[in-house]
Amino acid sequence: MASLSAKKIGKVAIDSEGFVTATLKSISETEQYDDKGRRQPQFEFIFSVANQNSKGTTDKYLWTSVNLNPEKYTWTDDESGEVITGYSKLTQLALLTGLLTEEELLSDEDFEADLESLIGLGFKFKLVPQRNKPNMTRIEFKTIQPLNTEIGSK
Repeated sequence: MASLSAKKIGKVAIDSEGFVTATLKSISETEQYDDKGRRQPQFEFIFSVANQNSKGTTDKYLWTSVNLNPEKYTWTDDESGEVITGYSKLTQLALLTGLLTEEELLSDEDFEADLESLIGLGFKFKLVPQRNKPNMTRIEFKTIQPLNTEIGSK
């Protein structure tokens, strides 16, 4: 019988302002199903977050819609209960990283953003406890900031 073993993981490195640094490791299209069983495509962003004392990394995940949308929405954050008005997460991320300008977003011209060009870029953001699993953390989306201001300046 094979023995089971577990190893200690590194603790996420948090700076004096509460931010972690991360590199966008990958983006893939996945599926989620809503309450009525309808397929909802989404993008899964995997960030590799630095651990303390250079002891490896920890992956953190972010899911978004698959469409850039010029409409602003008002919604209540599931975790914090905060009422938010703004673009979808994917649209905000594209604007933040310079993949898309607001002028391009609001124009009548078709536009496709090369999401794969974001892979390898550095980011910083805060982690907050998940409401139903306080020992687990999630990315606090409103705190995401790119560390590189130009695509390709990895």
